[in-house]
Amino acid sequence: MKFLLKKRNKGQIFLMSLLLLSTVSFSALLLLSIFTVDLRQIVETSESVKAFYAADACMEGILYQTFTLDNPGSSFSLTLSNETRCQAKKVSSDSLKFQSIGNSKSSNIRRGIEIWFE
Repeated sequence: MKFLLKKRNKGQIFLMSLLLLSTVSFSALLLLSIFTVDLRQIVETSESVKAFYAADACMEGILYQTFTLDNPGSSFSLTLSNETRCQAKKVSSDSLKFQSIGNSKSSNIRRGIEIWFE
């Protein structure tokens, strides 16, 4: 009789350890998915700020060309040292309307600025 009871307890320990292991694994995967989303948002926020300031730098460049140079161009582009690029252009010749787009190279995030004078 004792031999039969000992055999039955071995299966219970295996099932309990399997249940505990699956609970811990599920909890770890849940936490990992939450932290991955937060980490991606942090990286994209900093890259978005870089792209916006690149667009701002190009906007200042094309405004400088338009209002101070004798023969201003209709476009302006720039590559910055923090791996961002930007391009600005004069949209219409009759009114002063300008568009500038900054692009973050590492995550391909784009931000733009538009200014017009009446």
